Amino acid sequence: MFYRILRQLTVQGRLIGAFSLILCLMVLFIPLVDSINLTLTSRLQQLANVDVQFDRQLLIASREILSVRVNLLRYTNDLALSPAEALTNIEAAKQNLRTVQSLKISAEEAAGVNRLLEGLQSYDAVIRDIQRAKEGNRESDIPSLVSKAYFYASDLELEIGQALRRSEARIDASNQETSAVARARLMAFQWAYLGLLVLAILIGFVLERSITRPIEDLQNGTESFRADRQPTNIQEAGNDELTRLARSFNQLTEELSLLYQNLEQQVSERTQALGASFQISQRLASILDPQTLAASIVDEIKNAFGYYHVHIYLFDEGHENLVMVGGTGEPGEIMLRRGHSISRGKGLVGRAAENNQIVLVDDTRADTGWLPNPLLPDTQSEVAVPIASGENVLGVLDVQENQKSGFSPQEVSLLQAIANQAAVAVQNSRLYISAQHKAEIETRASQIVQRIQSATTIEAVLQIGLQDLSKALGARRASAQVGLGSEKAKKTKIA
Repeated sequence: MFYRILRQLTVQGRLIGAFSLILCLMVLFIPLVDSINLTLTSRLQQLANVDVQFDRQLLIASREILSVRVNLLRYTNDLALSPAEALTNIEAAKQNLRTVQSLKISAEEAAGVNRLLEGLQSYDAVIRDIQRAKEGNRESDIPSLVSKAYFYASDLELEIGQALRRSEARIDASNQETSAVARARLMAFQWAYLGLLVLAILIGFVLERSITRPIEDLQNGTESFRADRQPTNIQEAGNDELTRLARSFNQLTEELSLLYQNLEQQVSERTQALGASFQISQRLASILDPQTLAASIVDEIKNAFGYYHVHIYLFDEGHENLVMVGGTGEPGEIMLRRGHSISRGKGLVGRAAENNQIVLVDDTRADTGWLPNPLLPDTQSEVAVPIASGENVLGVLDVQENQKSGFSPQEVSLLQAIANQAAVAVQNSRLYISAQHKAEIETRASQIVQRIQSATTIEAVLQIGLQDLSKALGARRASAQVGLGSEKAKKTKIA
């Protein structure tokens, strides 16, 4: 319970309270140490008026400088609207140091205080430079300015530490001198002071635990976050600076954890897309039928990436119109039945085929050259990728999405790779069909020659030749006339 009460106080309040309590206990022992009052009164007065205030003001200034660093970190991380809190802390630290200047301190200590004030002035200027850089969108200048600010903060903390050590050394020297005079008299009251010491130790232990325990929690939270990248849940039961620091750290780890998850998701999606591209390339290499090839390409792309619609166009024999040969879903089937085609150079598809370049439109409704399709009313972004072998454009791979800016640069690169693979597959398919047709013609020609060689009359030769040629050429009617000498020409007709 006492620990929870302490956590409701600031660290400064706890330190002041501890000092105040110790001073009160010492006052209670004034009747017991009346005999050494003349020896110790001057020393206690010095502690109360100069040394303690000197150390106290320096500690407060050190705390304000630490708060400056924390508030500056919040501002640079966009957790604060302005560096006003940091500048307020600097002004408070200056006021503490001016209070120290009003004390009766040595020339060396006064010089140290002046150096601290100059350092705070430089620190203030750097923070204002950071504010101007941030307001002026000069993001590249901010890291160097922040590093410079941290350098000033570290220098100030080092200077304060040195001043405190000098003060401690001076106080120790003075205490030793005083102790030498009062040691004999204090022996009679050693048990009383022993009790006071035990009480001070207990107070110090409780005070130390109220400060170090939250720091340990922060350290454990840091180790835990570094191990599993999960948001920390450091206890925030209090209203002091360490509680606010724990709250800020919990928020920071939550944001970092979300960032890690997003990065892992992006890596996973990228890996999945590359795997899908590899699978598509493997399937395309094994398909030789043009219709099956086109249907396989669009289906594989849609299944792998989940796009709104995918279809493929190939040039006709005149190389003037792009005829749709494959499309996904019911709209694709309808357009295939209608023989959907696009003229060369018209729309995004025609433009990609004309220039042999990728055409990407993040907002189709804002593009004047976009051709809307009533069968695809939800299209908001579109990319047309040429299916080309070098400078020879065979067709276009067209992909549409139902959201604006639906294609990342990585996705466009993958689609281009798939289109290149499709170009190779289309060429292979055409070469296969041409070779198959040539082989079929050669086989039929061989069969016709064999049958003609087996015929015994001219009429049989003509009959066999006309029948087989008409079948091979797909003719509905064939005839031949042969003239022999002066006889009338004979005519052989195959209907």
